Amino acid sequence: MVPLQDQDERLAEIPDGDASNDASLNRVGRPVAILWRNRGLLLAVVDVVVICFTFLATYYLRFHVEFLAIKQVPVADIVLYWRGAAVLSSLWIFFIWRDGGYVSDLRGVDSLMVRYRSLLHSGIFAMAALMSISFLYREFLLSRQVYIMTAVLSCVLMALVRLGFRGLDRLLAARGLAAHRIVLVGAHPQVTEISNRLRTHGTTVKVTGVIEWEPSSASGDRDGQRLLGDLSQLESIHARSPFETIIVCSVGGEEKDVTRDGAILTMINFCEKNGISAYLSPGSFDIAVTRQEVGSLSGAPLIRIQDAALHPLNAVMKRAFDVVFSTITLLVTLPLWPVIALAIKVFGKGPVFFRQVRAGLHGEPFTMYKFRSMVVDAEAQLSKVVDLSVLPEPVFKLARDPRVTPVGRFLRRLGLDELPQLLNVLRGNMSLVGPRPEELAIVARYDPWQRRRLKAKPGITGYQQIMNRGEPALAERVKYDLIYLKHQSLLFDLYIVVRTIDVVLRGRGITH
Repeated sequence: MVPLQDQDERLAEIPDGDASNDASLNRVGRPVAILWRNRGLLLAVVDVVVICFTFLATYYLRFHVEFLAIKQVPVADIVLYWRGAAVLSSLWIFFIWRDGGYVSDLRGVDSLMVRYRSLLHSGIFAMAALMSISFLYREFLLSRQVYIMTAVLSCVLMALVRLGFRGLDRLLAARGLAAHRIVLVGAHPQVTEISNRLRTHGTTVKVTGVIEWEPSSASGDRDGQRLLGDLSQLESIHARSPFETIIVCSVGGEEKDVTRDGAILTMINFCEKNGISAYLSPGSFDIAVTRQEVGSLSGAPLIRIQDAALHPLNAVMKRAFDVVFSTITLLVTLPLWPVIALAIKVFGKGPVFFRQVRAGLHGEPFTMYKFRSMVVDAEAQLSKVVDLSVLPEPVFKLARDPRVTPVGRFLRRLGLDELPQLLNVLRGNMSLVGPRPEELAIVARYDPWQRRRLKAKPGITGYQQIMNRGEPALAERVKYDLIYLKHQSLLFDLYIVVRTIDVVLRGRGITH
């Protein structure tokens, strides 16, 4: 968030032609900035209103709308439902708060998917607690229809509220009112890596610059970031370029000494005095970590590193989701198959289907199916368009592949060439959602870090495809694949499937 004392300076920099807008922004800027600084509390209040409203609305639908009301059942006392609404909202808000869903500092800068999952889990716990209370106290033994309708509608409305808050956050940040300003303490490469990660949050997070450990003669930019000075100048740096959060990058090994420890303690004292949030980043950026895996032992920070394997129950749910969704999609799209097959035959030679051995779970080979979108001898021509032996990393993506046929370009544009992979999903070789299956020759060149993406079944779509479809850099692909492996869940899979439809319709990142 931009400090209030810094807003007048921003307003003074706007061109004179926008004077009327400046005055308007100046009038609303200060109260809006103060309110948004406490947006966690504001979100909690909105959630309470949403839950109570939904609870009482479902009560009205249950007992006063004729086609929903059960006959010969007397209308329940609304006072009981007021109590139920109060208890449910209190429980739900408590569980969200306990999960960190209302923090307004850097910990609150989470993706919508993380917020939605926290919302759903908290709702399940709250409903379970309310059900338990209803068995102990008869006055809370209310209509199960009201309970179920309230849970579903509240989840939907609260998810929309969070979507609206994110949009408002970006709008205010674009106008200089709510961007979360951060400075980084440390040196390359840790500073560069965490800066790149923060930049993915867009306009809501702004890295204002880098502070070095010790004085140096260097000036200007450092790894694309503005060099503000050294840690001994922290007070003057804050006065010159105010910030709300400071992140100390990895401290350890040969760099760690008593002098540096003293500088960090001085920094902590300064941050506490000025209300600045201070964080220490452990520096292991190659492994995705969730909040629940961060802890401490006698004051020493610990991060649990665990395998990306699915929980057995999640594996069963994911397989059921794959089978049901793939069967429905296969039946719906089946009329398109003869049309696509006819187009491939009429406008080209060769078979309708393309078969290729790809690397599956743990690198095990399997035969993947697609509608043929390239010429018949595409694999034989591969050496003419790219030399795998000289690639700087085991991946390639051709923007205009000459081997793709005109019909193939159309199929790839709409993702129709991948429909036969639904058969792979039903056979258990693939999943609907997961890392994309790669060729064996490419996988053979993977290093241990890159091979981690093979710890899940390959998918027709995935987190990487919706975030940066067509991205040629393997490091970026693996990063998003590992994030998926860490956060995979049925809700996450459903989110990716829905987002995939939007990505395909917009034609983002298509390479043919």
